Amino acid sequence: MTNQNETDPRPDSATQNALAALEILIQKIALTVDEGKREGVLRPTEELYSRYPVDEQSIKEGEFGLERVNYATEEITKDFWLTPTRTVLWRLQESPEWMANLTMLEQTRLSAEEAKRLLESLAHCITYKFLETDDDAQRRDYVARQTEVLRKHLDNELFRHTSQVRLVGLVPPSSPIEFKCADVDVLLRRPERADLVEEQFAFIDREWPPSTPTAILTLSKTVERENEVQQLVWRAITVLRLFRAGSVRELSYTDESDSFFALGGTLKSHRHYARVATAVLGEEDGAAFENFWTRIMPQLPNEGYGHNRERVVSTDISYNRYSDALLSWGMPVERRISDAVIGLESLFLSEMDELSYRLRLRVAKLLGIFGFVSGSVKDTVGLAYEVRSCFLHGSHVSRKVLTKIERQHGSLDKLLLNVLDYLRCSIATVLLTAIHKAELINRIDASFLDEDSWRELNESLREYTALIKPSS
Repeated sequence: MTNQNETDPRPDSATQNALAALEILIQKIALTVDEGKREGVLRPTEELYSRYPVDEQSIKEGEFGLERVNYATEEITKDFWLTPTRTVLWRLQESPEWMANLTMLEQTRLSAEEAKRLLESLAHCITYKFLETDDDAQRRDYVARQTEVLRKHLDNELFRHTSQVRLVGLVPPSSPIEFKCADVDVLLRRPERADLVEEQFAFIDREWPPSTPTAILTLSKTVERENEVQQLVWRAITVLRLFRAGSVRELSYTDESDSFFALGGTLKSHRHYARVATAVLGEEDGAAFENFWTRIMPQLPNEGYGHNRERVVSTDISYNRYSDALLSWGMPVERRISDAVIGLESLFLSEMDELSYRLRLRVAKLLGIFGFVSGSVKDTVGLAYEVRSCFLHGSHVSRKVLTKIERQHGSLDKLLLNVLDYLRCSIATVLLTAIHKAELINRIDASFLDEDSWRELNESLREYTALIKPSS
């Protein structure tokens, strides 16, 4: 019986045997590829690709970064080595070197099926690379990297996954924001010309017109399960929407990893969304953004908000209404204002409350702590509530109310942005403080009657005033 403090040498020995057998197989791959190319048996196919150009005439520098102005595509041809790779693999699978490698892998921690998949993936990658290049230095470097990946699989190590998220609705500062939060590396930056290079097989239908991202978010994390990447992206978008009121959404995101077992690839969003507001971050926002991200991320559920339809709590309801107001396609502004007000109601009202009056007072009292003008908040929520009531009862907003809105805010659209900012800050407050709805309402109501209660509420939220601020 092995002592628990002692290491078992058998896995290490099995790993070493498998790596030694792999060296012989790689020599076999190199020999097969070089002979086939020399004899003219292994030749690439020419595949036709289409792409959007990224020259000076096609991409211009706009107010908030790069903008595409030319949507004409160009066609190019590329050497494609997939068919020759398959030919080499078919030959290899009949060789004694292949069977020796498979036998060695089956003696490690891997199951027979995992050993087969791992060997096929590894041999495919190395064969394709050897067909692409005859440069010995490039081949050696690539083999070294792939061998290390194999070792990590055999030693049961976890792999780091990286996701590049293409975003709209958010404009980062011109200087990248980069930091580490727990075990996640975060990089938020503006797109560069290389990010706008899009190539695909010419016979595949294209999205028209292609959407140009306004921000690139790169997330890197070591994961146990691949769905953690998707959940991390969802949480990140929750944070971005709550930092500034903006119609932030992903155009696409990638899942990249060295693991041979990772599915990887690019996931694209094909739904139609509106862009009501664009959140613009300045150079001075970098530290505040990092601080906000670091503080609020641990308070979020694994998948962020808006993805679990079975969880019905006030924070979910208010966040979903907030997102609907920012993103839903084809909605009139009155509907968006109604959604924003309902989001506030979910946080600040209970079932038996006198709705409009209490809502105005509570929102104004709370947000006054974070730099909003309480009187202005109270009047704005009151106007928004009138719009909501008219919309839900199927009537038009009266000329009297519209005149008041235009005088105080300029338009219904600007009223919407102000109410969305109130809702954003309210949701962030609830998340950061982890305070329950009933307790929050009780403490706000007590602060109207008792100076000590007001002072206590103010002091309990003071540490969050650097994280939660008006957007303008």
